[in-house]
Order: sequence, then C-alpha cells, then structure tokens
Amino acid sequence: MSGDNPTGRRPVRTFMGRYESRGLLGQGGMAKVYRAQDLRLKREVAVKALDDRYANDPQLEERLRREAERAANLNHPNIVSVYDSGEDASSFFVVMELIDGPSLSDVLRNEGVLHPIRAAEIGADVAAALGFAHRNGVVHRDIKPGNIMLASNGHVKVTDFGIAQALAGGPDSQLTQAGTVMGTATYFSPEQAQGLRVDPRSDLYSLGVSLYEMVVGRPPFAGDPVAIAYQHVQTQPVPPRQVQPAVPAELDAIIMKLLAKDPAQRYADAESLRTDLRRFLEGQPVGAMTDPVVAAPPPTAAVAAAVPPPAFEEDEYVEPPRRTGIFIFFLIVMLAAIGGLLWYIAGIVRDDAAGVDQVEIPTCAGQNETILAGNLQNLGLTVETQTEASADVEANQVIRCDPAEATMVDESSTVQLIVSAGPEPVAVPNVVGQMEAEARAALEAAGFVVNVEQRAPAEDQDIPEGQVFEQRPAADEQLTRGESVTIVVAIATDVTVPNVAGQSQSAAGAALQQAGCSVSGTADQASDSVPAGTVIGSNPGGGTTLPAEGCAVQLIVSTGPAPTTTAPPPPTTTSTTAAP
Repeated sequence: MSGDNPTGRRPVRTFMGRYESRGLLGQGGMAKVYRAQDLRLKREVAVKALDDRYANDPQLEERLRREAERAANLNHPNIVSVYDSGEDASSFFVVMELIDGPSLSDVLRNEGVLHPIRAAEIGADVAAALGFAHRNGVVHRDIKPGNIMLASNGHVKVTDFGIAQALAGGPDSQLTQAGTVMGTATYFSPEQAQGLRVDPRSDLYSLGVSLYEMVVGRPPFAGDPVAIAYQHVQTQPVPPRQVQPAVPAELDAIIMKLLAKDPAQRYADAESLRTDLRRFLEGQPVGAMTDPVVAAPPPTAAVAAAVPPPAFEEDEYVEPPRRTGIFIFFLIVMLAAIGGLLWYIAGIVRDDAAGVDQVEIPTCAGQNETILAGNLQNLGLTVETQTEASADVEANQVIRCDPAEATMVDESSTVQLIVSAGPEPVAVPNVVGQMEAEARAALEAAGFVVNVEQRAPAEDQDIPEGQVFEQRPAADEQLTRGESVTIVVAIATDVTVPNVAGQSQSAAGAALQQAGCSVSGTADQASDSVPAGTVIGSNPGGGTTLPAEGCAVQLIVSTGPAPTTTAPPPPTTTSTTAAP
C-alpha cells in the first residue's frame, strides 16, 4: 500500500513501487486481478495477486510463482504474455498483458449460444495456443471459458497457467499429488476426474467441453461437482447436434471426438485438432467424420470408487433454470406420444382390414444401425445385418434395407440391414524423398489430410531443405480417406537470427519464432533514441547464424531515457589580497 495519506482518500495500492492499481478487474477463487499502470514503462498492465485470505499460504504462492515462470516462457500470439512478477508486503503477484475485452465465460453468460463458425474460430486459436504450450512441455490442466479471453480486436488469448504441469515432471510436480483433482469440475477430462496423470490430450477434452458449451449454451454435464466428475468418467454426452440442430455435422463430429473417454480416441495433438477446425471453416471434409463415437462403458462400483473427492476452484458452473426448455421437452414428449398412439390405432385398423398381422418397414436409409434394429425388433421383426463399404454414408449408418422401407410385411419376418462400413481403405502413398508441395499434392489427391512437421535432419543425413524424409503412417499402410498423414520436412540445420530492432516485444518474438528461434528472455536497457517498450536489439544480434536445434535469443528492450541528475555547482573561490 502507499505511505502517508494526508488527503483522507482511500490509499492506492502500488506493487513493488512500480505498478499502481487503477481498480479491480475481477476476482476468482484465490486471486484478484487489478488494472494497473506501469509507472516505469508508462503502459497499462494486469496484476494478478493472491487474495488477502491466502497471502501467507506458501503452496498457493508457489502455484502463482509457477504460473509466472511457465507463462513467461510461452511467447505466442494466443497466450497472454507475462511481463514481471514479484512480492510485496501483502502477497506474491504476477504482471501480465492487459486484455481489453471479456472472457469467453462472460460472453456466453451475456449472449448465450455462439454461431458455429465463431465457435470454431475460437477453438482453432485456443488449439494453436495449446499446441505451442504442449511443444514446450506444458499442459494447462484448466482450460475453460473463464480462461479464454476475447480481445476487442478479435484476438483470442489463453490465460491462467496457475496449475499447469510440466510434461517431464520435476521438483514442482509434487505440488499436484497423485489421486488429487486440480481444476474445474465442469471441464475435467475423465483421467483428470480420477486423479490420474494427464497429458496434452486432457487439455483437448477440456477444450471439447468448452466448444460444446459455445454451440449448445451449456456444458454436456451438470450437477454437483462429484456428480459431474462421475459423468465425465462414465456417461456419454448427448451429441450437440441433437440438442441444437443448427450445429453442422462436421463440427458435431469434431466435438464428439474431443469428448472421447479414452484419450487414444481423441486427436493425437492440438495441431491435428486445429487442422480439422480449419478444414471445417474452409468447407472441406474433416477427419473426425470418419471416426466412430466411442461409447462410455457401463458404470461399475470400482470405477465410481476411483473418482476421488475433487479439489475444486470456486467458480463452478451452475446450471440455470430453463423453464422454456422444460416446456418444449414436455411438449415434444406429448406430441410423440400422440403420434405413436395414432400410428398404433392406424395399424390395428389396417391389420383388421387385411385379416393378417402385418407391419410397415420404417425409414431405413441414413438411420443409426443400433437404433433402427431396436425399432424393428420392437415391431416383432427379426433383424440381420451385413456391411458394405460406402464413401457417401457414414460408418454404422444404414444404406438400405431388404425388404425396402414402407413395405408391408408379416410379423416375425426377417429384415436385412445393409450397413455402411465407411469409405473403403486405401494405401498411403510413399512420399519420402519428394519435396513438400509434391508430397502434399499426392497425399491430398489420395484423400488424406496432411499435417506438416519441420525438423532439421541428423548431421549424417544429406537431405536438402524442403524435402520429406519421414512420414507417419508409413507407405502402403491402409487408411480411410479423410484420415491424417504427417510428413516431416527438412529445414536448414542453421538459422539466421532476424534483425528485430525497432519492433514491439510481441512482434519481435513472432519474428524469431518464424525464423525457428525462441525467446530466451529479455533485458532492460535505457535509450535516449528508442521508445520505452521497443526492442533495441538482440543477443545474439541480427544476422548471426545459429544451429536450428535449440536456437534461443535474448531481446534487449528499451526502458526509455536514463534518469538525469543535476550536477552540484562548483565550489566558490574567494580571492584575497594581502595588505601592503
């Protein structure tokens, strides 16, 4: 806090004598976020400090300290930048980039359902942020709308790496005990809900829950925290398209793939998810359409016991009352019951007129195999199935039935369902040795989605830049069209550090990343000619050649002119003349 206050006004809180509070932006379960002015660099920032109730809690201070350390090393356009951290008499705090816009949770609360295109755009940007964090060894562990910020210029920013965990573990991994659940229950992954070790695919599940809420208006599961955690482990969510028919089938498939209980059934990484979302936005086929939805296993006492009592944060989602939805639900049930009754009466009249017990084959084409088979069996019919490859009908959906739909048949007749097995598998072409554009064209012509990785080859490999030297899966492996194939393209073993002098700190970081280098840190330096906050240069400097592997550059940032001091006046010399 500030010192004496002779005016009697409420004192202004200043952090470390440099960051002067301009008011409270928001408050979460354990921390407060202030709008503040950086008195040295003359810019607005956000300061996140532990609430006074937790000011002396060493574990929470360590959690916030970890957030500062990890986020400071994640320089990405879709991740909120961390500028500084420190500790004053009150508590530990973190200084961050100020986002002039609401959180996604605020937008959903005030505006409701988002347009599917906007939801996919947000999801793609969050996937880009997660991909960068995962490649740098960090799992966020608490992806939710409250941690997704929407700037006024449309940029999407991920914040709050407070419970992030390094992929490789380390001394601070003890802060997350085995069997303890950290995060927010509504957006848990199944493995997180059980207190198991998580990997990047856990963040993808949480992003799937957030996408579900964007397009449906509520998360897939509701209830008290323990009930929600149990549902994440055991209950298959209702597909978004069944709740909101306006959700496109492609986006529905992407979300359901993200919400698979088994991490192996989700996207392999955030970049694969981002590729599928971009394909959806561009109107292209998405890989998720060819993946079957994996149902949850039936609940068991053993699995129920495996869900530990969760340690939740305070801002849990509370399902609001939806009277309009309840009314529509009961109206639909009532209409369905009336329709069923009329159909039953018509059947009795028809059968009486014919003198035999007959039933009509319902619509077959495009129906789910399991649901249709159950409906036919309820009519007293025997069902047989056979599969057939189809590029036009999704796997597990019925292509046609025999006898055909609308045919009248005797009860106990046999109906054969011809069910789609999905597209016929094709062999992956061999593209090793081809240049990137040629390899991409060959794979896309075969119907595959192409993911590109860039990597410097081993020193003993003489591979020109831009040539494919590895592919996954290998050549001749059988895949269905729409699945992903990753090609590894050679990049130069050395990179040239770009000249970033005169750029903003974020622009310089982006330029270095584009060149294949990372930002190892920053150093402040006074300058009479370079404005505060602008990059003076780098170490190593622009034009320096470095190995591509592990290229790290320090940015030298101007703090503005050095403070000037007034020199003391010279001593006064008194002249005396001796008397004669």
